[in-house]
Amino acid sequence: MPDRPELTLVSTVLGTPDPGRLADFYHRLVGWPVATDEPDWVTLRPTDGGAPWHSRQYQSLPPVYVQNASLEIAWSRVVTELHSISGDVVSPFLTAGDEGFDINNMNEWWLAQHMLASGTGTVPEITEAPFHLPEPAAQ
Repeated sequence: MPDRPELTLVSTVLGTPDPGRLADFYHRLVGWPVATDEPDWVTLRPTDGGAPWHSRQYQSLPPVYVQNASLEIAWSRVVTELHSISGDVVSPFLTAGDEGFDINNMNEWWLAQHMLASGTGTVPEITEAPFHLPEPAAQ
């Protein structure tokens, strides 16, 4: 057993005002060849297939998705059989703007009230009755 845990670096992104200089430092440090060399983005590619990136922070960075409580969908059998709302398969449901707004604290409650009062937010009309799970059979 080794004295310390083994770590494999798969990928990383480092923000810097000078991506070329930072990439050159890591190139000399670890010996990875430069795969992409652009003014705002330099990629070093290790020989084992991982891809750490060194880049300047700018507007075309990929989006970051944050989980909110806007929607969770599950078959009713998943809830009754697995006692879970996520089951074995989880897929993202992407929302935009206020569509994914959820209330988790008093500040968000205040914001929701303000949005409704000012007309910048709305609450959809719900016309369907809620689904009720059948009572479990007596054991």
